[in-house]
This record gives sequence, structure tokens and C-alpha cells, in this order.
Amino acid sequence: MNNSWIVIAVCIHSVIGEAIYKRIGQSVSLKCEVETSNLDIEWTYKGVGGDKHVMIYQLNGKRGNLRKGPAPMVNRAKLKDNALEISPLEPKDAGEYICNVARVEKGRHSLYMVSVGVNPAPPLNEGSPAALYCQVSGFDSLPKVEWLKKGKVMSPNGSVTLASLTADHNGIWTCRISQDKETHSENLIIDVKAWTPTTGTTVVKGLGDHGQDRAKITPRSGTSDSQNPNKSWSMLGLSLWMWVGIGAGSLVLIILLVGCVLLHRRNRRMRKRRQMMNINRKPLKSNDYCQCKRTPEGPPQRRTRPKPSPLTLQQH
Repeated sequence: MNNSWIVIAVCIHSVIGEAIYKRIGQSVSLKCEVETSNLDIEWTYKGVGGDKHVMIYQLNGKRGNLRKGPAPMVNRAKLKDNALEISPLEPKDAGEYICNVARVEKGRHSLYMVSVGVNPAPPLNEGSPAALYCQVSGFDSLPKVEWLKKGKVMSPNGSVTLASLTADHNGIWTCRISQDKETHSENLIIDVKAWTPTTGTTVVKGLGDHGQDRAKITPRSGTSDSQNPNKSWSMLGLSLWMWVGIGAGSLVLIILLVGCVLLHRRNRRMRKRRQMMNINRKPLKSNDYCQCKRTPEGPPQRRTRPKPSPLTLQQH
């Protein structure tokens, strides 16, 4: 059922013979016969399989106070002109609804759920099996359900099993629901996709063990994938050259990452070596700034040239 394509509708059948059909997600309005506006109104609900009615809304006509009940649709329901409106409709809304005015019943409605679909879900391929279903759930006795195609009854119940889909199954299938001389129809469109052999295959039809058609597929000579050099290789929807480009780009990225890691480790070693050199080097003292030797007598004295004697001056 989870994989099924579903068309869902709601049937509301009242005691006066009125029938309203809605799809899930739409809104519905249930009427209640009220003569004056100052009377108390109460809407109750009894679900499928329930044993008693639960309150949806209770309106005090004189004070105008509105009370909410524990019904599952109370947050999606509202009173409008004494009618009960539910929006959007859900499958659990199926059941019986009663409107009481001053404790007198003024309206009773039965809500039915109709689901129509095919399993498995479309697309439907030729030769594959399929099952059509039309299910009805509600509070009252279930109606009669049958499948029709082009006005001809194909199944007297709500299910049709198709062992092998063909083109003859295409078209509109109708689920007809009958109850109390009233009918309701839901249509289901079946579209069978024809199977077409691909290039390089030969179809040989014969009879199977039970006299049914059997299809056998054999590759033609010289057209297999391994012998066809012109057929492009692909994987995951990508061609061979795209995979080569992805591989080359990945290789370049890996090389760049490795180079960055090696450069980072080299910088760390150089930084650590400089730190060790700074730690092992002794600090210079004040006497180490000048490397000249000093005598204990003090700094060297300046030499002066002796003055020439008078005799020497006369010779000149």
C-alpha cells in the first residue's frame, strides 16, 4: 500500500439521502437544522470501530460560549452558521456525525473513505503484474464495490489482479460504489509502457510451459559490449574522460596537500633549531665588547720628538 498510487475521496451520506464526495485535503460542510440562533448546539463524532460518541463542539446559544471536545478533528473543525466545517479532511475523519439542538437530534451523517489505486505504482511496464484496488471504510455497513472498464464489469469486488500487463489494459478503469440505490464512481487511468528491445538484441517469441507467450533476448553477432569499440564506457552516468579528469584533479590536490604538510614540518624544524641556538649562545659581558689588550700601567703614553741642538740648526 505504501508504494501504491492512491486516489482518495470522502463520501458523506446523510439520513435524508444527500451524498457529498470530497478528496482528502479538501473541506466539507455538514448541515444542522436550527430554527433559532439562541439554542444550544452540540456536534458529536463516533469513529470507525468506536463504541461511543465523543464531543467535537458544544455551543451555548444564550451566552455564546464554545467548548471543544476530544474528537480527533477538533483543531481542523469550526462552526459556521450552525454547520460543522472540517478542513482539511483526513482518513481518520471517517465515522458518524450527529448534531443535537437543545438535546434533540437534528442531523446525522455517515462519512466514508474511498481509496483507489494500483500496486505497484506507475510507471507500469508491459509484461509485469499489477493489482487494482478500491477500498471503502466507514461507520455503517460497507457498500457494494465493483470494477468496470468501458462499461463492462471486470470484477465484482474491489480488487483486480492482472498477471501480465498488455496494451489492452490501457485506458480508464472505473470503481463503482453502490449503496441505498445511490452510486459513486472513482476513475483510475492505466498507462502501460510498451517494451522495446534495445539495439543489439533479437526477440524470439514462443510458448512457455503453460501455453503463455515467452520472450527470449539474445545478443546479435558482433554487437556485444565487449566487441563494439564505438560504444562509450560510462559509470554512474559519467563518461570515461570525465572520470580521467576527476582522477587527475584528485592527484594534483593530493600532491598539493603533501607539499603543504612537508613545508610546514620544515618550517617547524628551522624554528626549533633557531630557538636551540639562541638558548646555547652565552651572553656577552662588558669586557668582551673590546678585544684589545690593555697594560696594567694604563694607556700607552704619547712619544715626543726631541728638540734639535743649536749645532744642528747652524749646519742647516
